[in-house]
Amino acid sequence: MSAGLLGLVMLSNTALAHAAFVSVSDSRAVTVRAYFDTGEPMAGAQIAIFAPDSPRQPWVMGAMDEDGRFTFVPSQPGRWMVQARQAGHGAVNYFEWEAGEAFEREADFTQSASLSWIQKLIIVGSLGWGCVGTALYVLRRRALGAA
Repeated sequence: MSAGLLGLVMLSNTALAHAAFVSVSDSRAVTVRAYFDTGEPMAGAQIAIFAPDSPRQPWVMGAMDEDGRFTFVPSQPGRWMVQARQAGHGAVNYFEWEAGEAFEREADFTQSASLSWIQKLIIVGSLGWGCVGTALYVLRRRALGAA
């Protein structure tokens, strides 16, 4: 009976065993990082990578990880375009990649909330004109009411 039990245990260990393999290749990957102007990563943002020979059709599409990063290995040298989008915010960045060379520049995306000086000037002008227009309207109504 013990021989039968030993055989059953050995058979079950053989049936449950499996192998694992790891493959390693030396590639020059590019890591893209997307974040908001607050520094918060664009976790889960949609990303589209466009190859140099196909600027209208995405070469690969995916999603940023929880740190706002996406890593890929370019298939050819040239100027690549990377586009990230999340919740109505988006940014585009370009980079040059040469085959066989280490790529050390991190392509960062920022969605800036700051306004340019011309945008600020337009806002101030619009507010000023709105105040003047409102004052003239009120004065005109009072003048008509007094007559």
